[in-house]
Amino acid sequence: MGNGFFFKDHCSVRQENHLTNVEVFRQDQYKMSESKKKVFVVDGLRTPFTKAGKEFDSIHPTVLAAHNIREFLYKMGFQGNEIDEVILGNGFTLPDSFNIARVAALQAGMPKEISATTTLRNCASSMESFVTGMAKIQAGLYDSALVGGVESMSHVPFLFNRKFQKIIQHLMYAKTLKQKLRSVFSIKLSYLKPVISIVEALKDPLTGDSMGDTAERLAKEFNISREDQDEYAILSHKKACEGEKKLKEELFPLFTGSKVVGKDTGPRTSLSEKRMSRMKPYFDKKYGTVTIGNSCPINDGSSLLLLMSEDKMKVMGLKPLASVRSACFRGLEPERMGLGPLYSSAVALKTAGLNLKDMELVEINEPFAAQILACLKAFASKKFCEEKLNLNQALGEIDPLKLNVNGGAIAIGHPISAT
Repeated sequence: MGNGFFFKDHCSVRQENHLTNVEVFRQDQYKMSESKKKVFVVDGLRTPFTKAGKEFDSIHPTVLAAHNIREFLYKMGFQGNEIDEVILGNGFTLPDSFNIARVAALQAGMPKEISATTTLRNCASSMESFVTGMAKIQAGLYDSALVGGVESMSHVPFLFNRKFQKIIQHLMYAKTLKQKLRSVFSIKLSYLKPVISIVEALKDPLTGDSMGDTAERLAKEFNISREDQDEYAILSHKKACEGEKKLKEELFPLFTGSKVVGKDTGPRTSLSEKRMSRMKPYFDKKYGTVTIGNSCPINDGSSLLLLMSEDKMKVMGLKPLASVRSACFRGLEPERMGLGPLYSSAVALKTAGLNLKDMELVEINEPFAAQILACLKAFASKKFCEEKLNLNQALGEIDPLKLNVNGGAIAIGHPISAT
């Protein structure tokens, strides 16, 4: 999780909205300079985020994204030709929509001349689409881009193992009945055990660790207790419930065929320390502290932001929510991937000519309470910043009142490529 994004607020009316000042996420590096065109965030819109297998279970991800695009065009009063390119992040790509951005744009009724492309950077895929659109505007290739992401984790397929695949291949090439029967009778019951692709996708291929395993590692290394994690998770839900009115400004109600979903379905008002303490560790069942309660759920959703150059914005008479001050991408060892915001923020802050104490609001993606609490400790640790970031001092402490002020992924949800 190594992305740093810094936004300069241009709209005092939206001063309290978590889209405006600073967002710290996961990626590698991208630097801006004064010689490049300024890029502005004009507006945005998203679907509600729902738990996988629930409200949006029957909605194909292209349809989810198309609904979002269509509603955004309606919100802005656009025909579609005002936008130069659509760029969407998507992680669990389905075979019927490899370039899901293009399919969704056409389904939404956008002109066929408008190009569209799909990006992938796991949990930061929508941030990758943001930077891709930003860079193209800065380079003068376009004057506007509709960026964001879509993920339907309800539609992540189950796969057959390789042995069963080989049998199917033999059946396809078999020319005689005898050859076909030989292939059929070679099937063993164990071959039918499916490969759960979402489990494989959320596992690092080099270390074999799942994302939850990395959260457990950070909890141990930074001495983060189970109680601290549960307390943070409860706070995330509390913030999301209290910020429901602000969050609803970001989204549009979506009709599923049986009912209208008009808000995020994740935030809970009834969580208590007692209830959270009953949940058993999920990843390290014997010694662990990470549970489904202090982790983000698996979700469906789509999100969009409109980026524009200053000239295009002025011609269209639009006012921005924010301008982009700097963006950064940084990687680190996969075993501790949750500390990415430290590595990216160090460079993004330097590029922007700012310090952490200058930030009025901070957003950090929170797939696990252990991960975000580890980040907070590392931000304030002179030793960590010296040894890992080659700094001569700590980046600084983050005021909890400025962090994820409307709740985070633990409460709102984390549809991987739409976050």
